[in-house]
Amino acid sequence: MEQMEIKSAEERRELRERIEPHLLMTSEVEEILNVSRARLTQLTKEGKLVPLKYGTYLKEDVYAYKEAFDHARNNNMWLKEFE
Repeated sequence: MEQMEIKSAEERRELRERIEPHLLMTSEVEEILNVSRARLTQLTKEGKLVPLKYGTYLKEDVYAYKEAFDHARNNNMWLKEFE
């Protein structure tokens, strides 16, 4: 088994800079979707939004859900998946 090297502070900073633009924290997701913490928890438990790690979501997933929800609402389509 190959031994892994611990990254230097600079390598960690560079990696963080590449990753962070793709992540949202719980409070940011609540604001974007205009939902409460309880509702976000429910969406997570139902598998409609899947966190990468507790409290961290992919920005792309959040905006895809929001777009689908907004589309359904704007077209008077109340889809079961959004209840």
